[in-house]
Amino acid sequence: MSQSDIQSQLSRSQQAIQQTAGVTPTLFRPPYGETNSTLKSVESSLGLREIIWDVDSNDWNNASADTIRQNAARLTNGQIILMHDWPAATVQALPNILNDLKSRNLCPGQISSSTGRAVAPSGSTGGGGSTGGGGSTGSCTVSVTKAEDWTDRFNFNFTVSGSSSWVVTVQLGGGQSVQSSWNASVSSSGSTVTARPNGSGNSFGLTLYKNGNSSYPTATCATA
Repeated sequence: MSQSDIQSQLSRSQQAIQQTAGVTPTLFRPPYGETNSTLKSVESSLGLREIIWDVDSNDWNNASADTIRQNAARLTNGQIILMHDWPAATVQALPNILNDLKSRNLCPGQISSSTGRAVAPSGSTGGGGSTGGGGSTGSCTVSVTKAEDWTDRFNFNFTVSGSSSWVVTVQLGGGQSVQSSWNASVSSSGSTVTARPNGSGNSFGLTLYKNGNSSYPTATCATA
């Protein structure tokens, strides 16, 4: 493809995602992992970091669940594995892969836009029922509880204990965005939302657009 064609495709994709989800991507995996200097130049001009995997699970190539698990066993700290959401064998392999990671003191996380490497999540993962993931840093703790739930959005309440001077970092699910907030000073950057006291106490709330993702946000608290 020519540079102008690449520029057109990527810029239109960025605009479509921004208009739909309210966030602009900072990471890009080229199709099939194929890249060149022209693509890298366009990516850079759009503020995109190119992401290529370290380990190929081969799930796309009809690999068995055992083979996918064996491939995942090669992962080391900070590495990225290529997997897909459609192969049944991938779904079957995941529980064992997660147990294998835990036994090696590793965990699944997210890709850092500043380094391009995988990093551990800042808090516990969200659970089932009506409570999302909460965590603590220092001497404060935050709990997350789901409230009203509509087709396109839902409300979450956050309650901080242990300190009246706090900073809560909320990690949204992919595609989710903040519609509104209450009882806190809230700012956001991509999928990360930061909340600070505004004089309304130690509880605050967020209304989140789902944008096709119904996973619960996770949160961690640090003393300011």
